[in-house]
Amino acid sequence: MRKYVAMTLALLLTAAAMAWGPAVNLDSWLGDLSLIADASAQEEALSSPDAPPIEVKVEDAATATSGTGGSALMTLAAVLAVLGLPIAAGIFLANSLRMPTYGWRLALIFVTIVVATTAVVRGWPPKFGIDLQGGVILIYEIDEDETKIYLAEQKKTDKDAGAAAADQDSSLAYNMNELIANLKNRVNPSGVREVVIRAYGSKQVEVIIPNAESADLAVIKDKITTAGMLEFMIVANANDHESLINRASEPKQQGERYVVSSTGRAEGKWVGVRKEDGVYQWDGFGSFTAAADGSPVLSSQGFLVRGGQATGQPLQILMKMEPKPLTGGYLTAARRTYDTNGGGLAVEFNLNSAGASLMSKLTRDNLPDGNRVRQLGIVMDDYIVSAPAVQGVIGDRGIITGRFTEADIEKLTGVLQAGKLPVVLRKEPISEQTISATLGDDTIRKGKWAIGISLALVLIFMIVYYHVAGVVACAAVLLNLVLILAAMILFNADLTLPGIAGLVLTVGMSVDANVLIYERIREELNHGASLRMALVNGFSKATTTIVDANLTTLITALVLYRIGTDQVRGFAVTLVLGIMMSMFTAIFCSRVFFDIAEKKRWLTMLTMLPTASGAKFDFLGKRKMAMAISLVLIVVGILAVGARGKTIFDIDFNGGSSVQVFLKEPMPIAKVREMVSEKLPDVSISAVTLEGKQNQIYKIDTSLTGLGKLGSLKVTDRAGKSATVDLSGADSLRDIATAISEAGTQISAELTPDRGGILIRDASNANDGTMSIESAGDLETAQRLNLKFAVDGPRYSTGDIPEGVEVVQAELEKIFRTESGESLLVMHNVSVSEVGAIDAKSTEPAPEATGSAVPKKPAADAQSIHRVRRTDLPADGMLALAQEGDEEKPEEPAKEEPAKEEPAKEEPTKEEPKPETPAEPATEEPKAETPAEPGMEEPAKEKPATEEPMAETPAPMTEAPVGDVPTEPQDPLEEPLIDGGAIIAPLQFQSTLSFDEKITAQTLQSLVLQASDELGMERPQIHLLRDGLAIPLDSSVSGTEWTVQLSGSKENATKIFDKIRSELTSTPVWPSSSNIGSQVAGDMQQMAVFALVLSLVGVVAYIWFRFQNLAFGLAAVVALVHDVLITLGALALTAWLQYVFGFLQIDEMKISLPVVAAFLTLIGYSLNDTIVVFDRIREVRGKSHDLTIDMVNVSINQTLGRTILTSLTTFIVVVILFFLGGEGVHSFSFALVVGIFVGTYSSIFVASPVLVWLMDREKKRGAAA
Repeated sequence: MRKYVAMTLALLLTAAAMAWGPAVNLDSWLGDLSLIADASAQEEALSSPDAPPIEVKVEDAATATSGTGGSALMTLAAVLAVLGLPIAAGIFLANSLRMPTYGWRLALIFVTIVVATTAVVRGWPPKFGIDLQGGVILIYEIDEDETKIYLAEQKKTDKDAGAAAADQDSSLAYNMNELIANLKNRVNPSGVREVVIRAYGSKQVEVIIPNAESADLAVIKDKITTAGMLEFMIVANANDHESLINRASEPKQQGERYVVSSTGRAEGKWVGVRKEDGVYQWDGFGSFTAAADGSPVLSSQGFLVRGGQATGQPLQILMKMEPKPLTGGYLTAARRTYDTNGGGLAVEFNLNSAGASLMSKLTRDNLPDGNRVRQLGIVMDDYIVSAPAVQGVIGDRGIITGRFTEADIEKLTGVLQAGKLPVVLRKEPISEQTISATLGDDTIRKGKWAIGISLALVLIFMIVYYHVAGVVACAAVLLNLVLILAAMILFNADLTLPGIAGLVLTVGMSVDANVLIYERIREELNHGASLRMALVNGFSKATTTIVDANLTTLITALVLYRIGTDQVRGFAVTLVLGIMMSMFTAIFCSRVFFDIAEKKRWLTMLTMLPTASGAKFDFLGKRKMAMAISLVLIVVGILAVGARGKTIFDIDFNGGSSVQVFLKEPMPIAKVREMVSEKLPDVSISAVTLEGKQNQIYKIDTSLTGLGKLGSLKVTDRAGKSATVDLSGADSLRDIATAISEAGTQISAELTPDRGGILIRDASNANDGTMSIESAGDLETAQRLNLKFAVDGPRYSTGDIPEGVEVVQAELEKIFRTESGESLLVMHNVSVSEVGAIDAKSTEPAPEATGSAVPKKPAADAQSIHRVRRTDLPADGMLALAQEGDEEKPEEPAKEEPAKEEPAKEEPTKEEPKPETPAEPATEEPKAETPAEPGMEEPAKEKPATEEPMAETPAPMTEAPVGDVPTEPQDPLEEPLIDGGAIIAPLQFQSTLSFDEKITAQTLQSLVLQASDELGMERPQIHLLRDGLAIPLDSSVSGTEWTVQLSGSKENATKIFDKIRSELTSTPVWPSSSNIGSQVAGDMQQMAVFALVLSLVGVVAYIWFRFQNLAFGLAAVVALVHDVLITLGALALTAWLQYVFGFLQIDEMKISLPVVAAFLTLIGYSLNDTIVVFDRIREVRGKSHDLTIDMVNVSINQTLGRTILTSLTTFIVVVILFFLGGEGVHSFSFALVVGIFVGTYSSIFVASPVLVWLMDREKKRGAAA
């Protein structure tokens, strides 16, 4: 009774906690309820220390009236249904069977089944890994030379930062947390994409972006190496900006980025609210009820918002635009400091004179009005990250105070520095992998077939062989699979391609425990025991062996998880879960069923087919012959490994590039090998099977990486002096530039500002002559590096030089062409509908502007110069702006009157601005500040921008004219920033674009901007629709069909769409591509060796502890080394076996990370067999000090049936995986096919004889002593 009382109390407490506790995730498998998130405590630094917490409520309009109490009751009902009903059912069933002691057992089983089934049904499909859903994996390395230069420059401009830089330079310990945080802001500004950015060693960072296609790769790389756009803007509020909010609420403005007046001038701008871990980074917008259609609504704080979870659109808030934007380009420094008034951490920033003037005006116009304050939004890449309250006039120095943590300070200073990275990353990633979702879909389909067929065969075999007990085993296997999938869904674990292989393998391995139990029961029955005693003894004796065998496999699985990539970790996760769940289902669940069935007399006897156990083979009598066979196989294998050399390693361990080519027509692999082997070094080719595409997709691996294989250049200056430059040892563009400069001519070379190319200069001072560079040899080095030229001038720039996988792709494009130049590769397919007008309203001409304003450029850093152009900023490119002479008078942002519409004439706003005297020019005097202009109040004590009222006194400032521009150089390729009052060109024409693979809104925007730039056109306004819904331009939403609306003429729109189609339809489809540098490959080698050694040491230690004798552990390790060596040899021999057994899908196998995973799995699986035999040897030996050959033979014969059965079921599974699992697990499954056979053999013919030899040796040593 006490058990039931405790269980009931636990249930009620759990239900109450889930119903009324904080931070409940109701959008889970428990049900689709309304979302109420108390997020005020999540970002304390963005609120005043004294401010009351703000409750954030985002509810569906249909459920908003239900209240929190109703939601809590619904949650309580859901918890009771999921947990309470199965518990009650278990107790009721136990009492009905008059077996009350089994109540908690049945309740536990029922709860497990219900929770697992609910999780699988509600959460299906599971979260797929990047190798199944497609995506991009990039590894960037810190460029230490460039970082030293960058930090030295920082030291000159910022004394405090310089001290930190000097410390960092001396220790080479980089702030990886700050680097990762800034990269997250660049790559995943909205926070809704499942992007993984993490440290990869001490000097590398890994970026994993799922659902990204090859078309997205350039945009992603650009984001990583490009600084962000920072803006300071006032958050529009109902009190000061009534007319702006009214205009933004008009139906015709819905979905637009900018709020425009009737004359087409920009007045307001929508910016997003970034999410991190499900919590809004800035939560000061208050509570609101989101409209179902995403239209704007007023929040409780008087701000206008739109979107949110109820709409499926990102949450956005309206900002007031200024005539001259205050951007990060005016910022000179941002650093952590301390709040001298309130105590605690704070952020201090400095502005140049022009920025100080703009900030002074902006904050003076938005001073507090009584108890009402205005919020100064800090906007990064069109996402608001903070909005401190304006408490006083700020000049060239401001302080942001609040209840900041160290992490908050780090994040905010990073944002204020416009996303500058604390170090310089290499221009190109040292490792790059792109996986098409098409391959993932095909792999999932093959995985389903492999699991289904293997599961069916194993279940049929168990039922036929074990009859009723086989049915119970089948139920245990099915429950095991459900529990594994449920655990992965609940823990949000990725299901990867190796993970699918792990599920398939689990089908075979989970039967192992059942077979052990049943064979023990068979032995007990054969010895004359009753069914009840046979069940008790069978489960009891088998449990120890099952635990021992599974724990050794668990050791190898944990090691595998520690050293593996995400894909390999997916296999380790399924393996660990499979081990744990199989013990629960086989030992606990099966035992409960058998106990109840026997006691209720539903089961009076167990029948099974005959077994091989009990035979009397003299296995150890054949040990010498077996040893000879093993030695021959090992020697042949080692010779094969030596013959293949480093080519036996995949690019995971060797470095290099791997590209999958997609041919228009089928081509024999021999022909592909012939074409490619002549052009690329160390080539390995294997076929990729894709449904309906036989002999059309091939995976080509080559050692070519980085800049490729380089030869020599002939360099000639304008004076006619020539020299030959050997580039065979050059590893980077800087090495090439240095070699050219030191060649002995008057030609010098240096990297371009973006570090993506080389700038050549002639310093000979010759008035005429030709400067030239050409290849000196057969490798066409100059052509590959864009260095083949002959010019009359003294300068030449290469532009971007391809590196990494791009080099291999360029070579493959040349290889797969006919003599007439026609490509043999499949190209991307893009269809463009006829360009048509949008509608009558949107085609009305807007008033023309008579001039343009100079766009402002955000702060740039050493590692953040883009290669071609910015693609991560608003797409509303270069538009017609008002002339300075025709500029509207600045409005008074502190109070905005409602617009008064007149029939005859419509003004953008009818607010009455206060006349403002322009600032007088600042007079420069040494060590003296020029006061503000006469007639205005003296800027007494300027207060900081703070989250709520604070007292801070920055130093006086010198106001410069507002018209000043930032001091940093302007970049003509920079995306311009739209000023308040600028004319927004109306959208006029549209077309529907259909792609052959998914493409994100960000990438599509980039393609449009790139096309307009290459055509020499003004960048148009862009509006994107998918399925009729407006999608933000910076969104990661992807699709294959988009409606693109553009401003400008129909002719220009047609040219832009045709340019996009032309570019993409001439780009080959690369289903998958990857590039791994030597640094990453070296790290992989070390991790693989470490994993193998650690696994062997771990299992030896465990077996030594378990069997209390080192001889058992050493014998097991000898068998494991034997298994690994023979399997390794079989992999090496495939280079020759493929020509004979190619019809059996045997290709040239290589050692990759999945193969290392197979080796570790083999170690665990082989130990299962070995431990079962050793456990029986210990049992047969009893208390005897001697171990004889007869004892070992008896033990092997007694466990022979179990050995054959478990090996057979697992062997069936891995053979199915080998033939049906697909190219991604081909080598993996081949290693397991060989390893399972060899592991079974070694348990009998290697481990046991070695154990006898070691025990005899130990006995003789003891006798001699």
